[in-house]
Amino acid sequence: MQLTVYKASAGSGKTFRLAVEYIKLLIKNPESAHKGILAVTFTNKATGEMKERIMSHLYGIWKGLPDSNNYLERVTEELNMDSEEVRRRAGIALAHLIHDFDRFRVETIDKFFQRVLRNLSHELGLPANLKVGLNDAQVEELAVDQMIERLSAGDKELGWILDYISRQMSDNKNWNVTKNIKRFGMNIFKDVYKEKRSEINSMAGDDARFESFIKEMYKIRNDFEKQMTEYEPRFMRILADNGMVIDDIHKHLRGFYKKLSDKKLEKGELWTKTCEEALTDNTKWITKTLARERPELLTVAKDYLDPLFQEVHDAYEKGIADCSTANLALEQINQLRLLSAIEKRVSEVNANANRFLLSDTQQLLAQFIKDSDSPFIYEKTGTQINHIMIDEFQDTSTVQWGNFLVLLRDCMSRANPDISDVAQNLIVGDVKQSIYRWRSGDWQLLNNIEKSFGKEQMTVEPLRNNYRSAKNIIRFNNAFFDVAIRNETDNEREVSGDNAVQMEKAYSDVEQMIPDGNDEGGEVNIMLLSKDDFEQRMLDKVVETVDYLMEHGARQKDIAILLRGNKEITKIAEKFMQARPDIHLVSDEAFRMDSSLAVNMIIETLTLLLHPEDLLTRAELAKQYQENIAKSPTDIASQICDADEEKINRLLPEAFVSSFSTMLEMPITDLIEHIYKVLGLERLSDQSAYVCAFYDAVCEFTEDYSPGIEALLQEWEDTLCKKTISSDGIDGIRILTIHKSKGLEFDNVIVPFANWPLKASDMLWCATEKEPFCQMPLIPVKYKKEMNDSHFAADYQYEHLQSTVDHMNMLYVAFTRAANNLYVIGKNGNEGRSAIITQSLDEVTSMLDGATLTEENDTKVFHYGTFRKSGEEKKKLTVEALLSKFAEASGSEFSNDRALLG
Repeated sequence: MQLTVYKASAGSGKTFRLAVEYIKLLIKNPESAHKGILAVTFTNKATGEMKERIMSHLYGIWKGLPDSNNYLERVTEELNMDSEEVRRRAGIALAHLIHDFDRFRVETIDKFFQRVLRNLSHELGLPANLKVGLNDAQVEELAVDQMIERLSAGDKELGWILDYISRQMSDNKNWNVTKNIKRFGMNIFKDVYKEKRSEINSMAGDDARFESFIKEMYKIRNDFEKQMTEYEPRFMRILADNGMVIDDIHKHLRGFYKKLSDKKLEKGELWTKTCEEALTDNTKWITKTLARERPELLTVAKDYLDPLFQEVHDAYEKGIADCSTANLALEQINQLRLLSAIEKRVSEVNANANRFLLSDTQQLLAQFIKDSDSPFIYEKTGTQINHIMIDEFQDTSTVQWGNFLVLLRDCMSRANPDISDVAQNLIVGDVKQSIYRWRSGDWQLLNNIEKSFGKEQMTVEPLRNNYRSAKNIIRFNNAFFDVAIRNETDNEREVSGDNAVQMEKAYSDVEQMIPDGNDEGGEVNIMLLSKDDFEQRMLDKVVETVDYLMEHGARQKDIAILLRGNKEITKIAEKFMQARPDIHLVSDEAFRMDSSLAVNMIIETLTLLLHPEDLLTRAELAKQYQENIAKSPTDIASQICDADEEKINRLLPEAFVSSFSTMLEMPITDLIEHIYKVLGLERLSDQSAYVCAFYDAVCEFTEDYSPGIEALLQEWEDTLCKKTISSDGIDGIRILTIHKSKGLEFDNVIVPFANWPLKASDMLWCATEKEPFCQMPLIPVKYKKEMNDSHFAADYQYEHLQSTVDHMNMLYVAFTRAANNLYVIGKNGNEGRSAIITQSLDEVTSMLDGATLTEENDTKVFHYGTFRKSGEEKKKLTVEALLSKFAEASGSEFSNDRALLG
């Protein structure tokens, strides 16, 4: 088959499947298959794990290791090949892979497209030594700061900003203009804006057209509001002419005309249930009691009130969509001009820094692909690609998919009929785990993948078995998400109509099978607390749950606390510091590179090389050396106080001082190795992981060109300092966001604050074909219910669906991280994400044998199953260890070749 799509639910072995398919291609052609395979995923960590898995199991197959038996059995069965022959070929393939490691292309999607971009730099008119920038926000903030600093009286931008401040103040909002404009300015990096960039800039740059559009919007809105306000006097005149007062009107209809007069025109607020009934039953205007006392009022209702009401309804229906659209457009329209100005300034900042932002890569290539010979573009990568494997496809953006589709179709057209027993091109993903929409990930690409290819070209295979979790965890998740998705889909139909079927389709494969080898047992406990003193009780329950787990034999490293955001992480951390300081919490923030003493000493040395006259930096470096490496017993601070350069140098290693003048001549990577050696940084404990990660990051930074120390220090400030090293294996409770937990598994999972608010995007980019609104190619619109009354109703419904799926997927990812036991703590009632849990637990309880649901003092407790203790931890064979073993086995020395380690 030309293309195989694996829909891989959580824990279904999708990484195993990917590795098997890759190894099968290598076994088919062990000497050169790797040169034509491109495997991409979304994170460096995922690419590293994939490389390790492929290489370690190639080695395991070759050497007959028990841990690789599953791979051997699957490969021999699917290729119908003798196991000894598979082993022999695995050894050959591994040798060629190691010798030709640069062509072992398992990489991030960004890195692949960066490589394409650099190889096309001449055709795209980009300088060869272009620096790729990763930090959009930092560049945009600098551009906004510079734009505001340069404002002067008479500037258009100043007028737009003052108008923006005025609007913020009239809406009783924070008018911190710089902060809000910076937040809004980040929209220039969104794909939807980039697609319409030229049209937007053209419109924003034409003052006459832009002002004409704004005036037209005001006219539409004001004319309609004026029309609506004129009905209340007519209504009151009818009452007066017929001897009636407002209290004679049904209490649920009395306020209708007052709302019109007050310009409260939102459909849901204005047209209540009673109003809708009055459209077809004019007796609703008069209460039954009053109608019996004064039957002539029914005639007034029929002859006067009802005709006026029908007139209002017809006028409202005719004009509300235009009025709402105009009102929504006016709210943010001036910021659109600011956006164009910000983008222009960002371009200038990047040009001055000889920088090209990574976020612009996809759009630039998309445009180039549209205008060029597509296969030629990818031939510029230096190798013909025969097979493509895309992992985590649910996180792919529409633009990325468009760029990949060209290459994929080319590979499919050249599918080799002689290897039909191998998935020649592969897509793997799970719509239910799509939680990166804020990075432009589009889950509907995978949900509707069949629309991109014919049935004869593609086969879709669901991976239904869950190999990760104990049986009770799988049973609970099967039951819970079956019920929850039905409830959520019913709720969504009220807003999105038939579009809600997309969510139903996304979860159609949610039920997972339980393999025979899965462990028995497993415990699920869900506690939905009352609203009284909720947060404090929540924090107490998290500590109690950790105590419970440890009393039952769980190690700290076997426990993970998953949270919606960083704010909640801070609350949990503070609670444990207060209540259980003996518990060690492990978070990514604690393992940032800038928390490393060794890395900071290297950075201080680089700074000193640029500014040798900086005595403060020299003194700080000497102090750190003496206290942490030389272990000096004397008070170093007093020695360096007011000391000159010569005195400070005496506190530094002689090799460091004597080689200082020659360090500037060294290449960056050699320089870092030299600093590491002469300062004796290897004597610092627990620093090697940081130094290796820093060295790898520097190697990657210098991969395409040779920057100087100043550029490296800037990169450190911009991005490198924030990079983290893996905290795997460190004994402590992992505390991380649900986003960062994706792809991971933990024996015991605690999900507190499971009542997070169901927020949608703050702002949408909308367009309509309706005149005169279509004159603006794209309009920034604040997401709110009023959109449903406008020509942007489809955009509102689409965003509502997207948001609903986002939050359901967050719950799915959190619940499916658990291997043995799952503990959820939320709020009882219909608030936030806890609402769907509350709605679903009664039915879930009835579906699971032995499950209980109790309620006391407005707190619900669901319990199912029995606690399962963690098993023994399996050791992973890293690439470095594998290369060492390969060197021993093959008689070749690879272990010291850093280039092979990637």
